[in-house]
Amino acid sequence: MPTAPFETIAQNTIQVESQIRPTRPIVEYIRGSVDMLKKVAALLALTGYVMVMTGCNTMEGIGRDVNAGGQKIQQEAQEHKPR
Repeated sequence: MPTAPFETIAQNTIQVESQIRPTRPIVEYIRGSVDMLKKVAALLALTGYVMVMTGCNTMEGIGRDVNAGGQKIQQEAQEHKPR
């Protein structure tokens, strides 16, 4: 049992400091963070690539649909054109 209040504060400080310290060395912690960052960056790049490729196919399909609609309008216009 502590005899003075400052001894209690010192004991509490030691307990708190031991709870804050990382269980792994800081170098391993940073290395793990960099590896995770690389994985996240690769996943984002792959997701962006898939979205761009899907978007290109979608736009190509829309272009074909608009082109086909335009051809139908031209055919109808030619059929109803006064002679």
